[in-house]
Amino acid sequence: TAEQMRLAKMMGAENEDPEIQSKMKQATELTGRTADDVMTALHDCDYDLNRAVVQLLD
Repeated sequence: TAEQMRLAKMMGAENEDPEIQSKMKQATELTGRTADDVMTALHDCDYDLNRAVVQLLD
């Protein structure tokens, strides 16, 4: 599906960028959400960690 393709593209970017990896780890630890949920929130929030965490906790 289109959503699966979008997620695969985001996960590819996450695997290459150490800054995004760090944000992924922090957001996962802070929220307890899955890596897929965290990556989607980070992407939707333009990789702004604070905004992504707030979105995940709402």
